[in-house]
Amino acid sequence: MSITKHVFTGTTLEAQASEMLSWLQANATVFFDSISMASNVITCSKDGVNALVLSFNGTANDITMSLANGELGILDSIGALYNYAVKTSTGILLNNRGTSNFPTYLFITKTNNNDLAFVFTGYWHNYGHFFVGDFSKSPLFDDVYGPNDRIYIDYVAHWGITSSLTTLTPLCIKSSATYTPDLNFMRFCEFPQIEGKISIGGVEYYSNGYLALKG
Repeated sequence: MSITKHVFTGTTLEAQASEMLSWLQANATVFFDSISMASNVITCSKDGVNALVLSFNGTANDITMSLANGELGILDSIGALYNYAVKTSTGILLNNRGTSNFPTYLFITKTNNNDLAFVFTGYWHNYGHFFVGDFSKSPLFDDVYGPNDRIYIDYVAHWGITSSLTTLTPLCIKSSATYTPDLNFMRFCEFPQIEGKISIGGVEYYSNGYLALKG
């Protein structure tokens, strides 16, 4: 088990596009069939579908996720730059600065069926959201709080209960009846809202303060 973190140094969208491409090609090929870039737009394809598109053109829709059936999840990060990327043996995490109130956390990992899974917390349509999707089996992206409940992402961060112990709960993807065995929500947490490596039972995880990705 290993956890590595890359802090992006590019200060412009164009510079970050090249930096992100190199990082994804070095660290994300286990999740995608191809990773390429044209005109500062990075396309990560799987099974003939553009599963993840990252635009560095300053457009409002700079993160687009797609399921195998073509269902889209378009996220508005308003052309924001990325802070860092994390790689573990079970997944990756991309942190986009998003807006002042809604930093973007995009986790990419596998389901219990070894299929590609997307987990996103951040800004979309003027509100914070918590989206999960099983690339192969989900008919649409599930909003953890329900399709009609547009929540502020601060609620997610405060959802955990400060405790003397930390519990790890895999994320269930309702529409596909699958879950993420290596990406967990910390319902009870010793270190809520603190980012970094944590060790539980001798196993390392990378936590963004409420979600923990196994090392």
